[in-house]
Amino acid sequence: MLVAPYLVVFVTIGTLFRYLPSAHRQGGLPFLLTFAGVFYAFLIGLVYNQPVPVARSLLDWLSPLLLAFHLFINWRDYPSYRQNIQRTFLWCVLITGAYGVYQFAVAPEWDRFWLLQSKLTSAGDPIPFGIRVWSTMHSPGPFANVMQAGLLLLFTSSGPLNFPASTVGYLSFLFTQVRTCWGGWLLGIIMILGSAKARIQMRLFITILVMVMCVLPLLTIQPFSKIVAARFESFSNLEEDQSYRDRSKTYDTQLNIALSNTLGNGFGNIWKLNEETGQIEVAVIDSGILDMFFTLGWFGAIPYLGGLILIIFTISKYSEVRFDSFMSAARAIAISCSAQLIGYSAMIGLSGMILWSFLAITMAAHKYYQHQGMTAPNQYQGVTALNERSTT
Repeated sequence: MLVAPYLVVFVTIGTLFRYLPSAHRQGGLPFLLTFAGVFYAFLIGLVYNQPVPVARSLLDWLSPLLLAFHLFINWRDYPSYRQNIQRTFLWCVLITGAYGVYQFAVAPEWDRFWLLQSKLTSAGDPIPFGIRVWSTMHSPGPFANVMQAGLLLLFTSSGPLNFPASTVGYLSFLFTQVRTCWGGWLLGIIMILGSAKARIQMRLFITILVMVMCVLPLLTIQPFSKIVAARFESFSNLEEDQSYRDRSKTYDTQLNIALSNTLGNGFGNIWKLNEETGQIEVAVIDSGILDMFFTLGWFGAIPYLGGLILIIFTISKYSEVRFDSFMSAARAIAISCSAQLIGYSAMIGLSGMILWSFLAITMAAHKYYQHQGMTAPNQYQGVTALNERSTT
C-alpha cells in the first residue's frame, strides 16, 4: 500500500531516460540541476547510511521531480493536462473535504486507531472535535497542502459541484489547523488577483464573497468557532505559541550545523531502523531549508536549490497568466508552496508532488503558448476560448 503511489509515479521514469539528453535544449536546465542534487545525495547516503532508509528517502525526493519533468517535457499536451488536473482536484476537494468534516465531528474508530498507533501527537486528540483533520491522508500537513492547491484551483472553473466542494473544502481546510498552509492560500489568492484581468478579478471577488457567506455561518456554531478562532488568535501572539517556539528553537540550534555540513549526510539520514521492532522510524525536521542542507550538503543543495530558484524566477516573468486563469492559479500554488519551505519539507513526498507539479505545468503552459505564437496581447483569443471551454 505504501509503495503503490511511488510505483505509479515511476511510470514516468521512461520520460526521463528518453528526453534527459535533450532536456537542456528544451529549457530543462533547472530539472537537470535538481536531478544532479538528488543523485549526489543518493551516493552520499549509500556511503554513510543503511540501504533501506536510503531507498526510502530516494523515493520521496525523486518522485516529485519525475512527474514534474514528465509534465514539462510533454508541454504539447497542456490543454488535456489542464482539464484533467482541474477535474481531479474538484473531486479531490469534494470527497476528501467531506470526509474531513466527518472525521472532525465523529472521530471514527479507524482514525482514532491510526492516531494512537502512529503516535502522531501533533494531530490532536482521538475524540470528536479534537482531531486536527488529515482526511484520507496520513497527517494534517500534506492534507492541508493538497486542499490549499485544490481550493485555489476551484477559482479557475465553474460548475454545479464547485460550491458544495468549496464549502466542505474550506471547512476541512480550517479544521487541519495548519497555519502555514492558511498563509500559503492567502498568498496564492493575492498572486491570482494581482495577475488577472479586471473581468477575472471581479469574478474572483464574487466567488470569494459567496464562499465566505457559505462557510462563515457554519464557523459560528460551537465547537467549530472556538477551535478555529483560537488558532487564528495565535497569529497575534506567536511568541507564546508552542509550535512557533519549537521552530525558532530548531533554527537557533540547527541552522549553523546545517550550513557547516559541506558534504551533507545523504539520503537516509532522517530515517533510522528500530532494531527492537524492525520498523523504520523518521525524525522530522520542521524546515525544508534545514532539511536540504542536512541531507544534500552544499554540493547537493547548490544545484537543487539553484534549479528551484531558477524556475521560480522564470515563471514569475510569464505574461500569459493574465489570460489563462489556470496558469495563474498553478503559478500561485507553486510559489506559495515554495514560500512554505521555511516551515516544513514541502519539496518531498506528497507536498513535493504539489510543489514541483505546478511549477512544471506552469512552464509547460508557457511553452505551449509560445509554440502557438501567442506572444502579443491581441493573440490571446485562443487562451480566452480555452478558459471558457474549461469553465462551462
